[in-house]
Amino acid sequence: MPLKMLRRLSKARKMRWCCIGFKAGYESAGRRGTAYLVGRDSLGAPEFLIQHRAVDKGDENHIKSDISVTIITDSRILFCSSCGTNLAEFYKDSLDELFRDDLELGILKKHESFVLKPQD
Repeated sequence: MPLKMLRRLSKARKMRWCCIGFKAGYESAGRRGTAYLVGRDSLGAPEFLIQHRAVDKGDENHIKSDISVTIITDSRILFCSSCGTNLAEFYKDSLDELFRDDLELGILKKHESFVLKPQD
């Protein structure tokens, strides 16, 4: 595991979490399954996304298909889907610590990038 990721996970373990579900989702970002991403939108406001991945980060281009396949979906959320906490309020003092520069935020950019079109 890269040193940068180990440091981030070490910080994440010391973080005060709204619930174990959000913590687990945050730590699984970039891997296949459901995860939470945290950052700021283009105006600097807090942005929380729930992301569903069909494959691990980096494996997107290995999928070959004769039909269109969506392998990543993002949805902006305001409240934790596990415990109902208002995320912007709860994480207002630690938001920037949760930002992961190895994972892009941006619903439209990700959606357009990872919808695979059928091959000719």
